[in-house]
Amino acid sequence: MARKARRKAALRSAGKVREGDLLERARALAEDPSLATPICEGPCVLFSPVKAAQRAIPRIHAARDDEAKLLAFAKRGNDLARAYAATLLVAKGEKIPYVAELRVPTGSAPYVVRGKAKPFFLAGLQNHHDRALRLLALMPWVKKRGLHVFSADRGLVCTGRRAAPPQDFVEEEMDELGLAERGQGAWSCGHDEADALVLRWRDAGVEAARCEACAGDESTLERLLRHMAGPKLLAGFEVSARLRPLEGAPVEAAADVPEESSKAYLTGAMHDAALLEAARAARVAALKALPRRLYVAGPRSFGEDADALLAALSPTPAEARALRAALAAHEGPVVLDKPTVARALAELWPQHGLAMLEAAAQSAEVARDLHKANAGPDEAAELVRRAGREGASRAGLASLPSYQNLPPAAAAADALARAFRAEGHEAAVRAALERASAGRQKGVCLAFLQALGGLKGHEWRFSQTERDVAASVAPAVEGLLRGEPGSYHDALREASLRAGETAEFQPAERSP
Repeated sequence: MARKARRKAALRSAGKVREGDLLERARALAEDPSLATPICEGPCVLFSPVKAAQRAIPRIHAARDDEAKLLAFAKRGNDLARAYAATLLVAKGEKIPYVAELRVPTGSAPYVVRGKAKPFFLAGLQNHHDRALRLLALMPWVKKRGLHVFSADRGLVCTGRRAAPPQDFVEEEMDELGLAERGQGAWSCGHDEADALVLRWRDAGVEAARCEACAGDESTLERLLRHMAGPKLLAGFEVSARLRPLEGAPVEAAADVPEESSKAYLTGAMHDAALLEAARAARVAALKALPRRLYVAGPRSFGEDADALLAALSPTPAEARALRAALAAHEGPVVLDKPTVARALAELWPQHGLAMLEAAAQSAEVARDLHKANAGPDEAAELVRRAGREGASRAGLASLPSYQNLPPAAAAADALARAFRAEGHEAAVRAALERASAGRQKGVCLAFLQALGGLKGHEWRFSQTERDVAASVAPAVEGLLRGEPGSYHDALREASLRAGETAEFQPAERSP
């Protein structure tokens, strides 16, 4: 079954505002025929339809008060002249009951149908106030006859088969883009310190540089193309990027826009910011390919100075130990697209992840427990921080006295204190709640929960007797949680006594 042709226009009831706008534009055309007349500034094609329109429109304008003649003009002859006659008929009326809409890539163009005039010509003429939509008036000829048309402030300028635009059109477009001429054919926004897209418009003899901030999320090329029409317009453009040099130690690296990115930009699939990002990524790849030690973070180069790189990243002590270990072993460049510790750790992780964890924890055992073959920036940073904490905790635990056969209250206090020192606040609260749920030394558990601020919502678990025990043990808890290793035994002995235990205990002797 054959597919139905897609409708390009639809009829709608005219709203008051739209009706008024269309009437106003039609009456402007009736008063000034130059608004409808294309300007010819190039070698004309054989039997040029533009020349024919230039000859016919003045005759139609002369008959603007004769409705019969206008009806005749609207049925035959040059397509643009026919649309002009139809629009003059619209201007003579007081109302527009229905408005048609021509769908275009950027939206739709409203127009009023009269006579046998064709939609593109009507839509272009009746939207002559819009520099982009007015191009519709000549679009069929552009496609059929290979014309080049430029929508300048003075009207539609046809240059025939010649792709070179009028100078005034070029200047108007550059001004609309916020660019000023800095030299012969060179235009820019003036923000020379910023990364910029460089668009070479060969047909105009123009090179336009526009920075990322000025372009925003739009395409400079698309801004230009919306006011011009012609065959193979894209063939007249080339795109590249101008990236600001790296700060600090000088280093040379190509920042050529990848070919696939250039093609995507020229076909409208990529805007200025995305193309500049592709250029920056290409420079990062070029820097990483250099056969020597080099440290780069974001916009700054540190040459071979690893200490300067670390100072710029401001790592924690554990992160600094990890990065120093990796940088000492790494032979090639370290290039970070953003100057953050997380990016640095992720960049070095594939080759030096285990060594970084060992340096952060100062423990091979902790490093082996935590190591993963692959880790992104956030995960790598968290693993290094965790290694630093666990290494410090294990080192702290190793300095504490060890015991055998502690009485129950002392054993509970010792277990909770070691959970806090080894794994932190949340682990200690969780251990205290688990012990309390099992009914083991609930008074001691309550004392730790109160000290750690983990009691909220669990008050109902404890009897008055257990609260009394907790109040008695409380003075010894802080020493167990945060006291020096040398005073740990005394704090544990005090907690045991306060809990009502009288059994003596001593630290086990350490192995030589």
